[in-house]
Amino acid sequence: MISQKKRNLHSDISLTGDDIREGMTGVVSVRVKEPQFEGQTKTKLGNTEMKSKVQVLINEEFPKWLSKNTKEGRAIVERCAVAAKARMSAKKSKRTNKKEKHFRDLWIARKTCRLFINRSNRK
Repeated sequence: MISQKKRNLHSDISLTGDDIREGMTGVVSVRVKEPQFEGQTKTKLGNTEMKSKVQVLINEEFPKWLSKNTKEGRAIVERCAVAAKARMSAKKSKRTNKKEKHFRDLWIARKTCRLFINRSNRK
């Protein structure tokens, strides 16, 4: 039996849809009587009823595929975890840089005020 610790290896990560979709590509072949394509290059099918049918099918069948293909499933989960960690790291870095910039700006403003005060005291 798999221990609870091994099962929740990435429990500290909260996945978003973008984390899951990043780097994943799937090919779905459908036949449509009257296809409508989007964009100038006509590479994306624009039929909304077909899009919803494909989404329902994927939502039903993909978990079944994952349960049958555990090795591939684990690789996908690892890829999602890496994407989530990268996103969280970038967010933390951005927040840190923003704080550092704020403190730099305060330091410069303080130094500028001192210069003006010293100049006005000389007169």
